[in-house]
Amino acid sequence: MNDKNLKTNVAFETAKRYLLMIGLVVVIIVLFTSMQPAFFSVMNLRNTIIDIALPVIVAAGMMIVIAGGGLDMSIGPICGFASLLSSLFMVNAGLPIAVSVAIGIAAGTGIGAINGLMVSRAGIDSFIATLGMQFVLLGIRYWLTGGKTISRLPQEFLAAGRGDLIGIPKLTIFMIVIVVIFIFVIDYTIFGRRLTSLGMNIEATRLSGINVKNMTLSAFALSGLLSSVCGVLLAAKTSTVTVDSGDSYTLDALTIAVFSYSIFGRAKPIGLVIAAVIIVLLTNGFSMIGASPSWINMIKGVIMLAAIIVGRIINKK
Repeated sequence: MNDKNLKTNVAFETAKRYLLMIGLVVVIIVLFTSMQPAFFSVMNLRNTIIDIALPVIVAAGMMIVIAGGGLDMSIGPICGFASLLSSLFMVNAGLPIAVSVAIGIAAGTGIGAINGLMVSRAGIDSFIATLGMQFVLLGIRYWLTGGKTISRLPQEFLAAGRGDLIGIPKLTIFMIVIVVIFIFVIDYTIFGRRLTSLGMNIEATRLSGINVKNMTLSAFALSGLLSSVCGVLLAAKTSTVTVDSGDSYTLDALTIAVFSYSIFGRAKPIGLVIAAVIIVLLTNGFSMIGASPSWINMIKGVIMLAAIIVGRIINKK
């Protein structure tokens, strides 16, 4: 089979998987609308568009780490820490918004880099290293706030997470920009190609002359960066920051990234968006019919396991 036919077959196979996922979205909408007509209202669909923005951003960070052969269990706490730190500097220290946001994002990126150092230099398993960091950040957040909620954030800051720009929700615009950058980095840069090769075969990547340690460090730093951006936008969206803000995004990011990666086989930003739509629609639908949060979390776990199983079946064909 020549290169042209191979590319055609790959494109056709990818298109089939996208259509499969889009079909699943349609089925979910029809199913929940039949049980709760308000599910298909303009307001609810608009809320869904807004609600997928932050999960996609944080899942992009998880996807980068997974593409490099790792796992980041501290994504949610980093998100919450960046949110909390930026808010503290804005409200308590009175620093300018731009400076406070920069501090929060820089701190989150630095924590991601520390995770990368533990994994790449110290040789600690990524799951163990980032799980430990999760608890460290929880302790730091309690120490900084005493468990109290941070509010009274500047209106200029809150405007970034609310309202529309040219008729499009601002959070959605942030998501689109990050997805476009993600597509460019993964598909059109040397870093992206090296990152995906690292996840497929770390030993072959090392033997090809690529600095595996630096690639791993970069992946975790980027994960910390995206988690921090998500945290800052979360604060702007909700207008208050609690000690556990952002923690739930670890499960969301893991579910969305694993779902997308299992179905499409590699880092596909559009796959992340479709997976996020499916997860948010299901979460929203079950909430509207009265399911408890514990049931919704269980459903997310089932979705993740189902995606892994279906992905393996599809990829064996």
